Amino acid sequence: LSGKLGGDLTDTLTITAGTNVVVNSLVGTGNGGEPLLAGLTVNATSGSVTFWQNVTIQGDLVINAGSSGIVDFKGSVDTGGGKLTIKGASQVIFRGQVITGVGDITIEANEIDFAGGGGSVQGTGKIDLRTNVGSKSWAVDVANPSTTNPLNSTLNIDNADIAALADGFSKINIGWYDSGTH
Repeated sequence: LSGKLGGDLTDTLTITAGTNVVVNSLVGTGNGGEPLLAGLTVNATSGSVTFWQNVTIQGDLVINAGSSGIVDFKGSVDTGGGKLTIKGASQVIFRGQVITGVGDITIEANEIDFAGGGGSVQGTGKIDLRTNVGSKSWAVDVANPSTTNPLNSTLNIDNADIAALADGFSKINIGWYDSGTH
């Protein structure tokens, strides 16, 4: 998936489905032959979203998943300075690098896994990690989250997730915050 060849470099794509969305191909070729999308929005109102290969765009990546849906990036994600926003998922998994440059990252899910290794999540904007509902609890620096907190009851930010956050973010927020009430 990429922008229109010969286009004005502002092509965006919105995918809306009532159930699962599965993207089997590269998003952005990465070879410079075709322009990158200037934005990608995926709405899976009652399902999961899976990207089987790398996602490379030049703008905002917005995913709205169903409350029981899993968002799974099997490859790397690069927004070219755009924002990365994921809302509504039960679980979000990043298996490769996440690079947003100056773009902010907002992830709302009941489980967030950065499985790309130490320093694999990179950016200079702010990053917000929070449950998909403000009333759920969260745990940070959990040695073995699978035995201490079942999925969907607590957002676990374990040691590997913390290690994945590279230096350079302007701010890291974990949990909900608004007017001092969360």
